[in-house]
Amino acid sequence: MRQYAQLSSYQKMLYLIICRKDKKMKTLKVKIKNVYGKDLVYPVCQDAKIFAQLSGALTLSDGARQLIKSLGYKLEQVLEEKTTL
Repeated sequence: MRQYAQLSSYQKMLYLIICRKDKKMKTLKVKIKNVYGKDLVYPVCQDAKIFAQLSGALTLSDGARQLIKSLGYKLEQVLEEKTTL
């Protein structure tokens, strides 16, 4: 692998996520929204947002989620609290 200084900014972010020292942080928080009958998975935490940026989208596609899971991450759904007026 190229030296760290020669990596692009996205490659550096991915490297830092994968090689982080605290291996306990393997859960990504996401929010699921139904848009026009399709369930879309939106990133909530910073690491999940970086994965979405790397994939070039605002949401995490099925393929992206499979690759993220293959890296050892779990996806945790964050439920929205409904507010009443």
